[in-house]
Amino acid sequence: MTLTQEQRLVLDAVRRVAREVLYPLAPAYDRKAEYPWPQLKALAELGLLGMTTPEEWGGVGLDSVTWALALEELAAADPSVAVIVSVTGGLPQYMLLRFGSEAQKRRYLVPLARGSGSGPSASPSPRRAPTPKAFVPRRGGSRAGSC
Repeated sequence: MTLTQEQRLVLDAVRRVAREVLYPLAPAYDRKAEYPWPQLKALAELGLLGMTTPEEWGGVGLDSVTWALALEELAAADPSVAVIVSVTGGLPQYMLLRFGSEAQKRRYLVPLARGSGSGPSASPSPRRAPTPKAFVPRRGGSRAGSC
């Protein structure tokens, strides 16, 4: 696959941030089970939380291939951050773009793309990390997705 000049520039910038910001902090954040707010702020400042969202809605309007390659670079440095970026920048932003009203886009899409909002979570409890058991359906009802 041959990358465009724009893709090369974006990936070089993502790789540099991943190496200089994410990689050195990943072990400590994993050990402490701490949410990586500073890392996400750095990525948001570069527009990496709204990569495929159009500029008019707070994103940078890149193509899906560049987004996927950027996620690979982030995952190589800190897989947890890559998942957060993927969850925040993927499905919720696409669904808002495709099906959201103008008001919903202003209220939800712009903050997500700019990094001041967060994407959905299927965690059954906001106070603790989910375990696989938490997502197993129970007799008489499902726990998955209940918040």
